[in-house]
Amino acid sequence: MTAGREDGTAGARGRLRTSQADREQAIDVLKAAFVQGRLTKDEFSLRVGQVIASRTYADLGALTADIPDRVTSAQPPAGHAPEPGRALRLYEAAYLCGGPRRVALTAVVTMHQDGRIKISPARHRVVVTRDEANQPVERAVLDAAPWPGMGLGYVLDEVAGSAAVDLVGDELRRRGLLGKHSHLTAAGRELRDELQEKVPEGLRIAVLGTSGVDSELRKVLNAPDPPPGSTLIPKRRDKGEHAHDGTPLDSNVSGYPGVPGRW
Repeated sequence: MTAGREDGTAGARGRLRTSQADREQAIDVLKAAFVQGRLTKDEFSLRVGQVIASRTYADLGALTADIPDRVTSAQPPAGHAPEPGRALRLYEAAYLCGGPRRVALTAVVTMHQDGRIKISPARHRVVVTRDEANQPVERAVLDAAPWPGMGLGYVLDEVAGSAAVDLVGDELRRRGLLGKHSHLTAAGRELRDELQEKVPEGLRIAVLGTSGVDSELRKVLNAPDPPPGSTLIPKRRDKGEHAHDGTPLDSNVSGYPGVPGRW
C-alpha cells in the first residue's frame, strides 16, 4: 500500500485501481493510528472519507504513508463475546441493541469500571485518570473529556455523534445487520432479539443499557446533569433532544429505529 517507491513496478502498481478490501485495510490502519493518538479526531475523520473516495493504490499510499508499519489493526484481541450465533464485538452489540447512544454509554461505563475515567457522583463530571484507549470509541471518550473533566451528558452526546461510532454502524451495514437508513435489517433484528433473550455476561451493558449496570452507578447515570449555566457543560452546538434538561439518561428516546428508547 506504500506509494513511496520510485521504481517502475511501484509506479505501475500505484495507478492500479483498489478493491473494497484494500480500502477496508487502509481504514483499519487509520483506526489503529487514531487509537494510539497518532491522528486527531478531525484528521481521522478526514482521512477515512478520503480512503472511501480513493480509487488507486497511490491514493491509499498517500493517506497511510506517515503511519509506521508496526501500527496494526485497531481491533482488540479479546474481551468480546462471540455468542450467540455470530461474533459481535462489544460496541457492535451496543449499536445493534440501542444505537449510537448505547455505544457511548457502554464505552463510558466500561472505562469507568476499569479505572480509565472517573465519574463524579456529585458534580456529574467525567475525568480522565488514565489516557489509554483500546478502540476508536474509547479514544472518542478521552477526547470528549479533556482535563479537568467534562459533564457526563455532554461526553455521552459527543461520543454518540463521533466518527468512531459512525464506523461501528458502518461495520454493521457491511455485515448486513443495519440498513442504509440505520434501520435494523431482518438479520439484525433476529440477532438483537437473540442477545436480549439470552444476554452474554460480557455484553450486559451493551445489550441492556443502564439496567445492566450496578445500582450505585445506575443512580449516577440516571441523575440529572448540573444546570446549563455550569462551567462543566459548554454551550450546545445544536438544539433538540440533546439539551440538558434534567431528563434521566435511561429514559431518553434514542430515535434508533426498531429498538427501545433506552441507553
